[in-house]
Amino acid sequence: MMLLFLGFQVMLMGIGLWWMVAKRLHYEGFEIRTPANFFMGALLFFQLPMCFFIGTSTGAAEAIRAVVAGRQTVDAKKMQEKYWWIDPTVSGGAVVIAVVIGLVSVRAVKAQGVSHESPVGVRDYVFDYKQQAIQQRRQAQHDDVEDYDDDTIESPASPLFGHLSAHLEKQKNQDD
Repeated sequence: MMLLFLGFQVMLMGIGLWWMVAKRLHYEGFEIRTPANFFMGALLFFQLPMCFFIGTSTGAAEAIRAVVAGRQTVDAKKMQEKYWWIDPTVSGGAVVIAVVIGLVSVRAVKAQGVSHESPVGVRDYVFDYKQQAIQQRRQAQHDDVEDYDDDTIESPASPLFGHLSAHLEKQKNQDD
C-alpha cells in the first residue's frame, strides 16, 4: 500500500514540475497563467520531499525517545501504524491548496484573432500612433501630388514628350 502511495506522490511531483515550467494551463476554454500555475506546481512538486523530511524527523524523534527510555531499537511497524496519516495528509493538503489556487486564478480564454486595432500594451499604443502618423503623412503627400491621369492637366514631362514626338514625326515625314 505504501509503495502504491509513493507512486502517486511521484506522479504528483512530475505534474508539479510540468506546471512549474508551463506558462499557461489550458482546459476547455479556461486557462491558468503564471504565477498561479507555478505556485500550484511548487506545492505538488515539494510535497514528496516534505513527506520525506517529516518522516525522517519523526523517526529521529522516536529514536531519541527510545534511547531516553532505555530501549535499543525502535519498532518500525509500530511507527508506521502510529504515523501512517502523515504522508496522505501532506500530499492531500498540497493537492487541496493547489486546487484552491487554481480555482481562484482560472480565467476564460479570450477569443482568438483579436484585431490589432485594440492595443494591449504601451508598445502597441506607440506602434499604432506611429502608424497613424505615417498614414497621415502619406495622405498629405498624396493630396499635394497632382493627378496626371486627366488629359486636360499637362504633366511636367509633357513638353519634353511633345518635343520628342514632334521630332519623331518630322523624321518619319522625311523618310517617306
